[in-house]
Amino acid sequence: MNASALRAALDALPVGFALFDADGRLAASNARLADLKLFPKRLLKQSTAMSALRAIDAGLQRRVSRPRELQLPKGVALRVTTSRVPPGHLLVTYEDITAQKSAATALGRARTEASDAIERQTATSEVLRVMSSSPSDLRPVFETILSRAIRLCEGNIAVLWRFDGSHLRVTAHKNASAPGLAYMEAHPLVLGTYNPTPRAALERRIVHELDVFSDTEYRPLIPRGAATGSAQSSTQIAVPLLTEDEVLGVITIWRFEKKPFSEKQVSLLSTFADQAVIAIENVRLFNETKEALERQTATAEILHVISSTSTDTQPVFDAIVASTQRLMAGKSTVLLIRRDPHFIAVAYAGPAITDLPEDVRVAPLDRNKNFPSRAILDAEVVHIPNWDGDDIPEHERNVGKAFGIKAGLMVPLLREGQGIGALAVTRGTPGPYDEKEVALLQSFADQAVIAIENARLFNETKEALERQTATAEILKVISGSPTDVQPVFDTIVRNAVELSDALFSAVYRFDGERLHLVAHHNYTPDVLALENRLYPMRPERGQAVGRAILDRTLVHIQDALTDADYQHDIAQTGGWRSMIAVPMFCEQTPVGVIWVARAQTGPFSDHQIELLETFADQAVIAIENVRLFKELEARNREVTEALERQTATAEILRVISESPTDTQPVFDAIVQSGLKLFPGALVSVALRYGDMINAAAVAAPDPARVEAWQRTISRTLLAPNYMHGAALLDRRIVDIPDV
Repeated sequence: MNASALRAALDALPVGFALFDADGRLAASNARLADLKLFPKRLLKQSTAMSALRAIDAGLQRRVSRPRELQLPKGVALRVTTSRVPPGHLLVTYEDITAQKSAATALGRARTEASDAIERQTATSEVLRVMSSSPSDLRPVFETILSRAIRLCEGNIAVLWRFDGSHLRVTAHKNASAPGLAYMEAHPLVLGTYNPTPRAALERRIVHELDVFSDTEYRPLIPRGAATGSAQSSTQIAVPLLTEDEVLGVITIWRFEKKPFSEKQVSLLSTFADQAVIAIENVRLFNETKEALERQTATAEILHVISSTSTDTQPVFDAIVASTQRLMAGKSTVLLIRRDPHFIAVAYAGPAITDLPEDVRVAPLDRNKNFPSRAILDAEVVHIPNWDGDDIPEHERNVGKAFGIKAGLMVPLLREGQGIGALAVTRGTPGPYDEKEVALLQSFADQAVIAIENARLFNETKEALERQTATAEILKVISGSPTDVQPVFDTIVRNAVELSDALFSAVYRFDGERLHLVAHHNYTPDVLALENRLYPMRPERGQAVGRAILDRTLVHIQDALTDADYQHDIAQTGGWRSMIAVPMFCEQTPVGVIWVARAQTGPFSDHQIELLETFADQAVIAIENVRLFKELEARNREVTEALERQTATAEILRVISESPTDTQPVFDAIVQSGLKLFPGALVSVALRYGDMINAAAVAAPDPARVEAWQRTISRTLLAPNYMHGAALLDRRIVDIPDV
């Protein structure tokens, strides 16, 4: 190989080289070294001292050294290697590694970015996993978000705030000191521009402050000295939690070092904020669905109880207060029913009902003294968010202290716009009830009204049927006993006791002067003996039946022992307390009284009073029916007897006309007609013959009796000591009822 070919080969090498002799002078170099423009061409000449080149490449030495990199302007990088070549020469090569370095840098950056992306994806995936495993609890989600935000965003402290409509309140934190956390929890934030956190919520945007102390408007969330151990942060970022129409909260990250958050960190925090919003909405939807299902279940249970106990409201009331207590998780639930002039507790969930004082279980309807009265009388919802307020009535203040009540809600039970009761819930912490809780309580109150109305309608229908049955039974007895009122009275007193929930019942007849006991039901021997001692008696105001006659009106006594006129000893002896006396009138004249009594105090219902008035009318009808029937019977007898007499007279006259010369057929016709008018009797015609009497004709059902009479009366001496003689001698009718 000639010298020119060798030179061409050396110049074509991809690396530049410089060959130094044993004295450190340049012995040879190639064109590639010149192309690298590391050294000026004037220095790339033989015999140039290494020291001259060292001014440009300070790393040049006469000994072999480790490979090194040489950084040139414009990002050019060279790898420099040294080696010995005989005889005692030093070979230095310069390789352009700029492309390799760029590729390595790009690869490292890509790896870092991929690692960061994977870490961010891992973090967001972990948050999503926690969200899926905690559908009803936000705390694990928030804690995971803050923990990952601190690490990936290189923060020192992180806090998640929830917005309640007026303030931002601490909900979760990471690395906050105990004193600082206590201060922030005790001092919720009002929205404003004085700090990045409230500003982010107010302006609904990310607020990123490199140095908060350069902001003249800045006010720290924890004033200096307010919380020992709380560090002051220079760089802060606050990311709002936003939905389409509202602010839900803010995530705040603090850095003690004054260093901005990168775009990727800001983007990651935005992602975390979005995930927090999703978690909040998921929990809200989960809880709403759960609550809706629980409400539907509770409603279905109550409706099932209503359908299965149409006549008894107590199981429904018990189910309502139990469901209310379970769903609203309060301190107590009580269902109150109006019983003028009071309201009473009919169902209770919480502490035992026996623990309630009497003035709580039964209290007067007075809106100035207690809250339930306001709900019932005003037919409005009563909401007490703070039971310790200045406007709380003394009675309710005492109730609150006795039972630890701090807040309450009461909704009225309404029927046709009128309050018939109230459903009340209480709890041990102050604060308002939300709209959903109010709506839930109102729905339960409506179900209580449905139960009451169902029971009322069922009982009214049942009572109406019982009344109709009773009146029909009495009418049947009236029609079946036209001549005797006693069966009617007996039926009336029996039905009066059964349909009036009474203990005793009686019917008294009034003859214009005295009252007579004519029927009774359920009388004990002692009560009957008492009544027999009292009656018959003149009407007196000390007795309900007498007062009904004297006042000519219905007498309703709810407690005989508190009635000023009633004879208390009679009530105590008889064992009755409340009673009602209904007068019976015939053409506005009192003819009797129906009396019903109970052992307990209290009023009779309007339906019961109406029923007893109906019984009184039916009793009068029965009395009149019997009177009219008997009058009709008597009249019929009179007409029949008159007809029979006319028939007999006509028969005798016919015989007379047919026997003008013979009296015997006439006498025979007379006694036969007399036998028809007086069946079973002996009829005779006796004639006077001077001082003697003789039987002209005799008739009787028994022929032997006729024969005996003829022997007795024939040729009898006329004398006044027997019937025929007295009639003839005194010329008068002789009537002997009992011979």
